[in-house]
Amino acid sequence: MRNKNIWILLGAAMVILLLLAASQLFFGPGAMVTDGAPTMVPSEAPSPQTTSDGEDITAVPVRAYLLVTVGGVPYQPLPLTREGDYTITQKATGAENVIHVSAEGVYMKSSTCENHDCVQQGEVTLDNKDTRILGNMIICLPNQVTLELYSEQELRDALLAPSAEP
Repeated sequence: MRNKNIWILLGAAMVILLLLAASQLFFGPGAMVTDGAPTMVPSEAPSPQTTSDGEDITAVPVRAYLLVTVGGVPYQPLPLTREGDYTITQKATGAENVIHVSAEGVYMKSSTCENHDCVQQGEVTLDNKDTRILGNMIICLPNQVTLELYSEQELRDALLAPSAEP
């Protein structure tokens, strides 16, 4: 009788794991998290069409893009057209990262992680990304935040490259 109960429990556990895997496959990483999903907002609310000096954003050439990934989930690439701060808040963990961007680069301004290695990694620019130890990336391991700076062509290549996962 005991062996039958163990097999039933193992079968139920396998069904649960398969359902969890299927939800991740069809809905993406973090699909099970409904409350506490991270948000990324500008620290100061910008006008969607103009810079702080009234210049039309659509007329500003874009040289660099920022790809932000939080907990393995990438945000839409952010075109770097002007200087400003963005705050990433993860409601589930209380983690917060402040990113400073300019038209040429990005750096981690502050973080709620303990060691602040991400803040000490300095600025990534289009000019220095090939000579930095981490290349085009700034990584905050405790908060699971990754910043990647790309030129327009590099971003196109990165998004079109086949995924390493099956």
